[in-house]
Parts: sequence; C-alpha cells; structure tokens
Amino acid sequence: MGNSNTQIEIKEVSATKHTSWCRGFFKVLSFIGAALTFIRNFISNLVMIAIIALIVIAYNLAGTIKEKAVIIASGQEEITTVEQSAQILYLPLKGVISESPLASDDFSNLQRRINEQLTGSVTHELIAIEKALNFAAEDNNLKLVILDLNDLSPMSLAVAKRIGNAVDNVRNAGKEVTALAYSYSQSAFAIAVHCDKILLDPMGQVNLRGIGMSSLYYKDLLNTLKVTPYIFKAGHFKSAVEPYTRNDMSPDVKAEYANLAANLWDEYIKELNVRKVLSRTIVLPDADKYVKELELYKGDTALMQLENNLVDELISREDYLLSLCKDYGTDKSDTTLPNMINYRKYLALKSTPEKLKDKRIAVIYGIGQISGFSNDVYAFTPDNILPLLNEVRNDDKIKAVVMYINSPGGAVKASEEIRRELMRLKELGKKVIVSMNGTAASGGYWVASAADQIIADSSTLTGSIGVFSLALGAHDLLNHVGVYQDGVATHEFADASIANPLSENTKETMRLSVEHTYDTFINLVAKSRRLSPANYISYAEGQVFLGDEAQNLGLIDDLGSLNDALNTAAKLIDSTLDDVSVLHLAPQGEKSISPLELFIMNKAEGIIPNELLKGFIDLAVKSHEGSENNAQYIALSPIKAEL
Repeated sequence: MGNSNTQIEIKEVSATKHTSWCRGFFKVLSFIGAALTFIRNFISNLVMIAIIALIVIAYNLAGTIKEKAVIIASGQEEITTVEQSAQILYLPLKGVISESPLASDDFSNLQRRINEQLTGSVTHELIAIEKALNFAAEDNNLKLVILDLNDLSPMSLAVAKRIGNAVDNVRNAGKEVTALAYSYSQSAFAIAVHCDKILLDPMGQVNLRGIGMSSLYYKDLLNTLKVTPYIFKAGHFKSAVEPYTRNDMSPDVKAEYANLAANLWDEYIKELNVRKVLSRTIVLPDADKYVKELELYKGDTALMQLENNLVDELISREDYLLSLCKDYGTDKSDTTLPNMINYRKYLALKSTPEKLKDKRIAVIYGIGQISGFSNDVYAFTPDNILPLLNEVRNDDKIKAVVMYINSPGGAVKASEEIRRELMRLKELGKKVIVSMNGTAASGGYWVASAADQIIADSSTLTGSIGVFSLALGAHDLLNHVGVYQDGVATHEFADASIANPLSENTKETMRLSVEHTYDTFINLVAKSRRLSPANYISYAEGQVFLGDEAQNLGLIDDLGSLNDALNTAAKLIDSTLDDVSVLHLAPQGEKSISPLELFIMNKAEGIIPNELLKGFIDLAVKSHEGSENNAQYIALSPIKAEL
C-alpha cells in the first residue's frame, strides 16, 4: 500500500510541473502575440500617417506645380519685393519685335520659352512695349527708363516711329530715357533719337547704310539649266517676274526704285531730326567724304560719330549700369547692378483686368505674305484670319474692326477670301478701317480695298496693283538627259506633261486668266476708292507709292499710325477712344498642356540636348500637313520696307 501511494504522489507532482510549464509557455506566446499586435497596429498607424502626409505633400506640390506652370506658360518670372520698388524700367529689346500680339495659349508660350533658351532669340510684342512705356509715363516711382537696343532685329520705319512716340510720352512726363547698345542698326537708331541720351560702346558704331533695293537675276542660270519660265503678267511695273526674264533690273523699274529709295531715306532722315542736333548735320555723308573723315579719326567710328553728335557718350553697357548703382542700387554697398525691373515683369505688376465697355473695336493683324495655307499661326492666311473675323461678326458689341496690314501681297484667292469677309462685316453695319504699316502692296492692297477708310504711315509702301503668274518648265532639261513623255488624253487640257512644253492653248488660257484678274483688281480699287477705271495707268500699272503720293492719288484717305486708325474707327461709330474698348485679337494654338506637363518640360530644358529639343519643337508645331498650289495667280510686291 505504501509503495502504491508513493507512486501516485510522484505522478501528481509530475502533472503539476507539466501544467506550470504549459502555463509559462502560453504566457510567452501571449506576450509575443501582444507584441506582434502592437507592432502591427504601430505599423498600420505609421502607414496611415504617412499616407496622410503624402496627401498633404501632394496637395501642396500640386499647388506649386500649378503656380510654376502659370509662370512657365506666361513666360514671366517671380517679381521680388526689391524689383517692385525699382526706380529704373529696363527694356532689353534684343530679338524680334512682333507687330501682332502673340498667341497666349500654353503650347505657344512654352514653344517661345524653349526657343528663347535654345537660340537666344526673343520675341517682343510691340503693343506690350508701348503699354509698358505708357505705364512708365504715369508711374511716379520710376525715375529712369533704359532702352537696350543691342541686336534689335530690322523693322519698318512705321514700327520704329511707334516706339519712338511712346518714348516721347515718357519724356514729356518728366522722366529720363536712355538708349544704350554696343552698336545701333538703322532701325534701333530711329528709336534711340527719341531718348534723352544715346550711349554707344567705344568699340561699336551707329550702323548707318542708307536704303538699298536689289534682286538676284536668274535668266542665264535658267538657260544653263534648260529651264523655261512661263510668265504672264499685267501691269507694266510689276517687277517680281524680272529676275526670271532678265539679268539686270529694267530701266523703268530701276528709276522707280531709285525714287522710292530716295524718298524712304528722306523719311528716315526726317525721323532722325527729332534729335535737334542732327537737323544741322549730314548724318551719312557720301562714301568718299565718309572714308576721308574716318581716316582723320584713324578708323575709330565711335569717336567720329560722337564728335558728329550722333551719340552723347562712349561707354560700355556694363560700366554704365555700374555707374547707376550709387543712386539706384539696392543698398550703398551693392556695386554689381542697379535695382531695375524688366518691362515684362513691370507689365505683370501694373496690368489689371480691364472691364470691357459696351462699344468695342477689334484689331486684326495681317502680317507677311498672303498665302492659302501655312503651319504658322501668325501667317497671313484665310485659316488664321477668317476665324478672327467670324469672332467679330458674332459679337454685337464690336462695332468696328481695324485691319492692320504689313504685307507685300500674295495669293489672289486667299486675298479675295479675306476681302469678302470684310465686306460681309460691312453689310452687317460694322465699320472697317485699314491701318497700313511698312508695306501694304498688291494682294495687301486687294484686301484693303474693302475698307471704309484707309490710314497709312508716310513711309508705307503701297500700290503695286498688278497681277502675274509664274511657272517653270523643265521639259528641255528632261529631254536633254533623255527623259520624254507620251500618252493619250480625251482633251488637250488633260495632258499634264512635265517633259513637254506648254501648249499654245494652255498658255493662252493662263494669259486670259491673268488679264481677267487684273481687270477685277482695277475695278475693285476704282469702285472702293471712287476712282476712274479708265485712268488706271496712273495708279494700277504695278507702281509702288509712298504714303504721301498714295494719298494724292486717292489710294488712301489719310496719313497716320495704328492709333490714328483707332481714332478714325471710334469716330465712325460716333464715339471716342475713351469710350470704347480696343481688342487686339491674336490667333491661338489648338493644343493645351497640363500644368504637370509644363512643369516637367520646363525642367527638361536643362537636361535634354538641344538637338532633341529642336526636334521636339519641329514635331510639335507641325500639327498638320498641307501645300498650296503655286501655279495660282499671285499679286506680289518684292519690296520689303525694312531699315
């Protein structure tokens, strides 16, 4: 019995020890489970906090990207508080001055931004320059305006005069205006003469060269290449075809161009005479005298021009800006650059949304050669102009349209499409005024014939009322190298042979078509300008006229600038410019870019090779393909009124 009890006791003790071990084991498992739960909850909470943080960061980043995109799309940079207090307005006008307002869509802005960084070529809006100068005239904080005219691209005298007039307004408000450049082109100098001071780099010059008009002539080249020009023209002075039929300028055209060049130079000198000291000197002596005088100065053109009062001081741009630091620096210890604000930033600072008035005048720009199609949104084509005219037609508050023209002409069909749309506006009771600038000849005048009133600058080249058609035949060349063409056709006109000469009947149809177009042109002009069609020889033989002569002939109504044309438009709608809103309508690109795309593409500018960026631009702007039938009759003046 004793042994039995002992065994039972031992078993109980063993069972108790086993139970304690299990309890301890489960406690460990429970602790591990609790720890894992804590870690899981901690990680989940941490992830949740991270997600919330990412959402907040993403929201803030989206706002930053949007702000950056707006800056990129507008082409503007952030304006610092120091710049806001600047007393100097700085206009660096290097590059091209666009007479028409620039497209403001995201894609166009970005394209210009990239192009500026790749090529260094900047495009400035003429109306933006005028607006900035007008603001400056009324800004009591500004004391000095600087026009940096270095590397300013050529422009018409009419454009230079507009900027000069805006500079005059600033000076009349009691503010100092200074022009500076390493060298001045003739265009730039026509602006500089309106300033209080003209500064020139000691190594530079005022590059006065006069007015030249010339062409290349290809008659012998075409004979050598065995290429036959087929030319049909109406208008004795229609000189655009001469390069294909002569090796030199015809005597009549040379006499006409000599007269035009002399008169244009007189207009230029007249503009320089706003600088009183130049009215008493010969700014550009004849070549022999010029060379002899330059010899006296041992080839130092800048010093010679300083002594002749063309400029006021010889100083580099850097030294001049440093000299301003004492009076216009951010603080007295700053000797790097004066505190000045770029005119684009200044416009962003000063511009406020304008409340449109009930009466409005629209300005539409026709710049360059008139063609039936172009990928360029600024080209003078029906595709670009007609949508703007439709906008005018559909807006009852637009009472008048000013068609701004600077064009040597172009395709008759395209010119007629635009003229007809202007006539439709007149039928709706809207007034049509044409402002001629630089050149408004041939096809440009065809469009202008629809106007109620035509205002031209005194330096505008206009007229060239004539028509021609040009085609080049390569049949002699092809036959010479052994290429011939043969076949059958149900009609003579169905034979589109390039290896055979044009048939006499085909040439006769082209001649008759050109003459018909010419008669139409004459009748359009005679009817719109109340001239005699029988007296067309005096105004419609392809001659080109300056503003004064065109006015005497009745081809224009008055001399003046775009502003004068706007005043005329306001008067025709029984109002004044103070009582109307002026809308400068510009074509817009079709592609919009998201803020993120703008932000990323802006960053890409610094890391993508230029070649790829150029390829991107080429691909982007080539939105669709097209071509124009160059065999159509065109009315074109070869003259460009650039200085």
